[in-house]
Amino acid sequence: MAEPLVLSRRRVVQAAVVGTGLVLAPGALTACKSGTGTAPPAAQPEVPFQRVVVVDGAFNVRDLGSYPADGGRRVATGRVYRGGSLHRITDQGLGQLAALKLTQVIDFRGTAEAGGRLDRLPPGVSALSAPVGGAAPRGAGAVGPPPGGLTAPDPATEAEFRGYVTASEARQSFGTALRHVASSGRVTLWHCNSGTYRTGWASAVLLTALGVPRAQVYEDFLLSNAAFGATYAFAEYLDAGFGAVTATFGSFDEYLNRGLGIGPDIQAAIRRELLA
Repeated sequence: MAEPLVLSRRRVVQAAVVGTGLVLAPGALTACKSGTGTAPPAAQPEVPFQRVVVVDGAFNVRDLGSYPADGGRRVATGRVYRGGSLHRITDQGLGQLAALKLTQVIDFRGTAEAGGRLDRLPPGVSALSAPVGGAAPRGAGAVGPPPGGLTAPDPATEAEFRGYVTASEARQSFGTALRHVASSGRVTLWHCNSGTYRTGWASAVLLTALGVPRAQVYEDFLLSNAAFGATYAFAEYLDAGFGAVTATFGSFDEYLNRGLGIGPDIQAAIRRELLA
């Protein structure tokens, strides 16, 4: 299934005010994994920082920081953001984006998919194209995911997540993105269309590489459902990706090393840069 289209600005605002330090309420992961199609329960505060970032005209933007990681440390806040595409942001949104002090934006959309819709970025922010898949954008009459969400995981999307691990283009792009994140002092936002699938897998890989517990890796992935107010992200999608990692490379470390070209030196740099 194609990635869900970005919803209206009203939904962006709804996502932004869900709560401080968004986390899923107990049982939310189980509900998504069971395929009940029930939207995740209202998020509850856990940590004293705003995970969801308001960028007018953008969607599903949030900070990947604060999760517990290796050695009793936490993922640094204000260093890596995830979100949907930035080509629709308003002048106000441009100022909000500038406040994040970004140095680079990484775009996982394919060239045909982007269709010339370039991100609007503050001055001095570099743009890196790291395409994963090249589907053209859907027109007004095209068939896409149900606007009210899905009632069960989509097998085609599960196959898509396995492809994130096995397809050479995907491995090259995700590896490139991680190497750029490892660069000293950079503040990154990476995105695809709605910030749900490709961005979700990239974020899951990064958090896992940092030693974030698997349950919270899944938690971060499923937070996209709170942004939509409907279920598009299922735990089964990450299951498919991590299952392909084991089936193809034997272990996550080998996936980083052989699959993405992220050896021990780069892994150490990522931890040095992003663990507080």
